[in-house]
Amino acid sequence: MDILLDKFITFVKELQKTDEERHTFMVGIFSTLFFELGVFYELLKCKNIHDIIRYIALGFLFIVICVLLILSSKIYEYYIFSSAEYVLYIVQKGDTLLELAKCYLPECNPSKTLEIIKLKNSIKGTINPGEAILLPTKK
Repeated sequence: MDILLDKFITFVKELQKTDEERHTFMVGIFSTLFFELGVFYELLKCKNIHDIIRYIALGFLFIVICVLLILSSKIYEYYIFSSAEYVLYIVQKGDTLLELAKCYLPECNPSKTLEIIKLKNSIKGTINPGEAILLPTKK
């Protein structure tokens, strides 16, 4: 069990998420796990078919709600990126794409913003002082 937990924690740490997003992800996973274990325990105790169906439906509904919450965060992120305006920025000495992503669109995951900046500007590697790049910013 410890090995499985260690692998899960390693997986969560490797996600391209902020610390807050990783924490929220772990809380959500463990909450869902404990809820589903409770439903399963009650299901094992049931003798009545109507109660069994009710607990199965409750477990399924909880999973659907969790999936919808995950999708809603993705939809919000898509909305932010699609409604963003782009400003022309001249790269200064010491600038990094990650710092620019945090500065210009702090509402979003910096790793996602970084990906958008790279795609929008066809950046393959690093940026150099004097380069002109487009940065997303909230309207």
